[in-house]
Amino acid sequence: MGHGADLDKIKREYGISGPIIDFSSNINPTMPDGLEEIILENIDYIRAYPDIEYMDLRRSIGSHVAGMGPENVCVGNGATELIFLFMKLVRGSLAIIGPTFSEYARAAQICGLDYRSINMVVNDGAFELPDLDVLDRIENLEAIVVCNPNNPDGGLKSLDRLVDYCQSRSVKLLVDETFIEFCQDYKAYTALNYNCKEVFVLRAMTKFYGMPGLRMGYIISENKDFIDKLYSIKEPWTVNFLAEKITIEVLKSEEESKYRFGIDTRLAYKDERDYLLASLAKIKGMRTYKTDSAFILVEIDKGCGHTAGSLKDVLVRDHSILIRDASDFWGLDSSFIRLAIKDRGSNEALIEALLSIFGKENL
Repeated sequence: MGHGADLDKIKREYGISGPIIDFSSNINPTMPDGLEEIILENIDYIRAYPDIEYMDLRRSIGSHVAGMGPENVCVGNGATELIFLFMKLVRGSLAIIGPTFSEYARAAQICGLDYRSINMVVNDGAFELPDLDVLDRIENLEAIVVCNPNNPDGGLKSLDRLVDYCQSRSVKLLVDETFIEFCQDYKAYTALNYNCKEVFVLRAMTKFYGMPGLRMGYIISENKDFIDKLYSIKEPWTVNFLAEKITIEVLKSEEESKYRFGIDTRLAYKDERDYLLASLAKIKGMRTYKTDSAFILVEIDKGCGHTAGSLKDVLVRDHSILIRDASDFWGLDSSFIRLAIKDRGSNEALIEALLSIFGKENL
């Protein structure tokens, strides 16, 4: 499975006693203010079951995120539960546009689906959606999964053609937007802009809000009937009361003009993204791909003496820096790594380590 590493396990394997700078996990290092107060104010709710239908939570998400009602929202234990629920309702064939997050294919396999991986094309240093004619070759195509911005490359894509394709053929489109809020122009690219019942937008509180332990995800769609079907097969009470209350309060705060968590986070990521891209461009044997999000896909020159695996090993062993070996993404090979964007001090440490391994580009 393609996830961030277990740092405790890495420390044991390499005999590291001190801290590791983790570039393998794409989590915002900051969290919204006031979380302790929210927890303390609602602590008595721990003695009761959450609302099995989560109406207040769904109403809050629908209103603040999409201007829709609670009937348009399904909540779950992180985005992963919702990916699996979606797959359980697919009866025909599935297309996964990649290279991308491995959990889509894993869920499809577990649910016994006939699925195909359709690779994007690379054009001028950017991953782009493939020619959609290839989708017509898939018999009984019922659903398509696309990640936007995509993991592992981080680039935002216009989905206009893909949405038109799905609408014209009544094909469901699951759009994973769990990283979209890191992007400066995310409101122009979100699939929530499409008035289309075939579109299902997946988001979570995990990445952007820096709360992976909260386990809070949601799907939004104009298709109320499909949302009802998701609930009909969903296990009860998979979202705990803390996740419910924190999500409601954080989303409410985001609507207040004085609250700048989202704005400040996007500005900080833009600055560090620009710094890392400019710095990586000066390193011999490394090629970066267009990104708008919280991570950067890097291709290592095959003649430089390192693979993704060997570079990961050297960085951990000699520099206590952990990167993501991206060779297990379908369609990529041992030349690819993924780097999370972190604070300036951590980013500088990474660049210094890479320069000591590769040297500077000969200009």
